[in-house]
Amino acid sequence: MPFASNGAVQLFYEQHGSGTPVVFVHEFSGDARSWALQINQMARRHRCVAFNARGYPPSSVPEADTDYGHEHAVADLVTVLDAAKIESAHLVGLSMGAYSTMCFALRHPERARSVVLAGIGTGSDPDARAAFLEDSARTAERLEQMGMTEGIARFSSNLGRLPLKEKDPLGFAVFMQQFSEHSARGSARTLRGYQCTRPPLYAWEAELKQMQVPALVMVGDRDAPCLRPSFFLRNRLPNVRLAVLPNSGHGLNLEEPVLFNHLVGEFIADIERVRALEGTGTGALSGR
Repeated sequence: MPFASNGAVQLFYEQHGSGTPVVFVHEFSGDARSWALQINQMARRHRCVAFNARGYPPSSVPEADTDYGHEHAVADLVTVLDAAKIESAHLVGLSMGAYSTMCFALRHPERARSVVLAGIGTGSDPDARAAFLEDSARTAERLEQMGMTEGIARFSSNLGRLPLKEKDPLGFAVFMQQFSEHSARGSARTLRGYQCTRPPLYAWEAELKQMQVPALVMVGDRDAPCLRPSFFLRNRLPNVRLAVLPNSGHGLNLEEPVLFNHLVGEFIADIERVRALEGTGTGALSGR
């Protein structure tokens, strides 16, 4: 079981396949296992790496809320790439993982061949931010007091999760089971130290306008908190595509794995084709 070391923090990671590297960065409710439907397909052509963020065993669970946050997440992502001896990779992030991926591309653009930002931006809209912060803090308290199983029970009726529950009840049951196996302390600290402290997506506007890393922004049409932020990115990033998936909520990779894999695979193939053309001097194409 390989681990990457960021100081005292040990990060579990796994890798499959060979070829151009693709690194998957999970959401708050997920872990490395959440990407199985993507890795099973993409490892046929790519070297696929998935890891558990800090706070998600078997990765370390630091004790203080201040040991979490998007800057720590970026540093952890660098640590995983270094441990796997990956100079640059395509990065695929969902929700919290998409935010980490975006920040990584802003801080280390030379190491990001492209980024997929799926289900990004919850809590960014000004009219919903106070409720997001209050809900995150309340959920953290429930997790510490009740444990994972009872603390996450409300996710069964979360509007962003209902599409998965409707489309794939078995898949939803697996999602909830894996979610319940997380560390209650790690999840609570992630909520307080990361979710409640990260700046709204709109705070990055100036930096995003300068970011040249090719990006694919993906959002479900039933994922209301992420719709406006996704269009914001579409209108700010210089080298971007936007995919709106119909009748879909927050967990796009689990709800629509075939479509998700197709869009991501096609995007990565296009970016690699552009890089090859630029490298041979035969021409350049936009990543859009």
